[in-house]
Amino acid sequence: MGLTRSTALDYAASSVRVNAVCSGVIDTEMIRRFAERTLKGRGALVADQPIGRLARRKRSGPPCQAPRTPAGPRHLST
Repeated sequence: MGLTRSTALDYAASSVRVNAVCSGVIDTEMIRRFAERTLKGRGALVADQPIGRLARRKRSGPPCQAPRTPAGPRHLST
């Protein structure tokens, strides 16, 4: 988030909007192995997610596309 904020501040004078998409923790084999090795396990990871579950790889949407304005694209996505 720091990179997004810094970039937004750098480009604000040029009327460029900078957004970040944070999908949260995605349920992968690596995350499952990590959860098995922690004291609180998978439940702690799930508890930290606003949607109450881990994201699934198949449900992670396509990459973000910048909306276009009449003057052309004016957005940066990080």
